[in-house]
Amino acid sequence: MHDQRMFSFGRFTNLHVIKRLYSFKIPTRIVLEELKERSLIRVTGQDVTDYLQGLITNDIHHLSQRSGGSMYTMFLNTKGRILYDAIIYKTNDSNTYLVECDKKAIEPIQKHLKIYRVRRKVDINSLDGEYTIHTLFNIDNLNVDKGTDSKQDNLEGIIVPCDTLNGTLPESSTSIKTYKDLLIFKDPRVVELGSRIISKVGANVKEQIKEMLNIVELPEESKKL
Repeated sequence: MHDQRMFSFGRFTNLHVIKRLYSFKIPTRIVLEELKERSLIRVTGQDVTDYLQGLITNDIHHLSQRSGGSMYTMFLNTKGRILYDAIIYKTNDSNTYLVECDKKAIEPIQKHLKIYRVRRKVDINSLDGEYTIHTLFNIDNLNVDKGTDSKQDNLEGIIVPCDTLNGTLPESSTSIKTYKDLLIFKDPRVVELGSRIISKVGANVKEQIKEMLNIVELPEESKKL
């Protein structure tokens, strides 16, 4: 029978801590959008870290040695050809990772993972239809003039809730924030993409985010992230 315990949401993060992490000195337009074309695969087990290490382009140990975090990576075939790109999340549960990918790639990635599982103690399960993924970002930062000088003060409006912003984006986020029903990760690709939020289906993500931040509706022309 399918394991109903997917992963824990850890201890609550104080509301004032979340607000401080999202505090800005200038007005911003913060957008929350559900990513309906994205889904999750749960990979867990005693051998999961070494198992994933042999299948991806990034170094999983950036996450395995932390209590949580996110990492952008790609899955390869035996010839080293790129098959799929994905974001991998390390949850609060030990030996547990979530793989975010395009919904259409859920079955192919599961099949790919199971082929190379062999005798390793690893469980692979789709969470499609059980969890949702949202993105939270400052839309004004998507239109920044790249020709202008970038000073650290100008980056304070960028949504990076999981780490202190030092003007450069690390290779991977190395922490996780929890608030009520939400798991909040930094998007590990570029700082302008803000945060990823994972929650169970049915959780009122919008209302919980509104308890911390003022958000705006996403313009139609911007719904292509």
